[in-house]
Amino acid sequence: MIDCEFTDTSIDLRILKFHGKNLRLKVGPLNGHIDPAASKMKVKSNSITLELVKAKTKHWDDLKEKKSALG
Repeated sequence: MIDCEFTDTSIDLRILKFHGKNLRLKVGPLNGHIDPAASKMKVKSNSITLELVKAKTKHWDDLKEKKSALG
């Protein structure tokens, strides 16, 4: 089973029982907000593609939000 939960600030991809293992990719907080309803997961025989749709048109330099050096 392959499942992905999209929130406005994170993604949580879960792959269950793949060659006897459970795998997880959790990314957050994202660099900006996404539209969870418009974001998609596509599963093919040899790949998984996550399509994240930004909530606002904003340029992202990185997928994850950078932590401030000051705190």
